[in-house]
Amino acid sequence: MLKKGREPANLFKTMSGIWWILITGAPWNQLPAYFGKWNSVYRFFSRWTKRGLFKELLERMVRRHNRGRYNVIDATHIKVHQDACHFAQSPEQQREKGVSSRI
Repeated sequence: MLKKGREPANLFKTMSGIWWILITGAPWNQLPAYFGKWNSVYRFFSRWTKRGLFKELLERMVRRHNRGRYNVIDATHIKVHQDACHFAQSPEQQREKGVSSRI
């Protein structure tokens, strides 16, 4: 038999906090205070996950929107070399700035 435990003080804020973590990929201790104490929100998420609540929730959402599957998008970042963030410049722009194309 599963322990029932305490209900969240504000279910909407707790669920919003869980979705915020899942969407942003932030660590639990970075959860904004607006959603409640991060440890409390984490405990609800952990208990509900162990019970299969989130799997059931996603499956119901898929059925409700007539989709055969659901996708999860990873929110991690990929490091890029510092030169990769500069736009390519035309030879005229390079000459204006004094950038030489000759070695």
